[in-house]
Amino acid sequence: SLESNVILQKYQELEKVKEKLVEQEIDTNKDYSGILKDLQKNGININYLSKEGLEPYKDSIKAELLIEWLKIKSEIQQFESLNASQIEGFIKPKFHLWGSLSGRVISHSPSTQNFPKCYKDYILPLNDGESIYELDIKSAEVIGLAYLSEEHQIFDLLSNGKGSGAKMFFV
Repeated sequence: SLESNVILQKYQELEKVKEKLVEQEIDTNKDYSGILKDLQKNGININYLSKEGLEPYKDSIKAELLIEWLKIKSEIQQFESLNASQIEGFIKPKFHLWGSLSGRVISHSPSTQNFPKCYKDYILPLNDGESIYELDIKSAEVIGLAYLSEEHQIFDLLSNGKGSGAKMFFV
């Protein structure tokens, strides 16, 4: 199945990166503090293990491999979270209605707002003739005002992809 192929491929990628890290004397079986100590011995002084922390050292093969390792681990965790949150074939995330200072809604368990590209076929297997549409909430106020003022030119711009954000279509 597509599901087992996707996750199997990710685990294989993770193992390959781990092998390369072992060659570089980085043991990913240690906890993060142990990995940080190994990095400090090699001149990579960071306070926490993250892509952002490793970015200044991206010319180092160790940092480059660790960034890849963190990325793959995150993709696997998100995939497992997706599987755990399925109910009758549907992904049912949880939402924080006031999850940020701007008042935006935030999804979690799993976060459905930022799926890795590698899972799009698994998450959204489309049949012929089906499409995916994305609503750009950032421009909701503009769209609402355009609708109320009957400014059809704005809708034409957005649906032709000439406006900001994703293409939008309205009923």
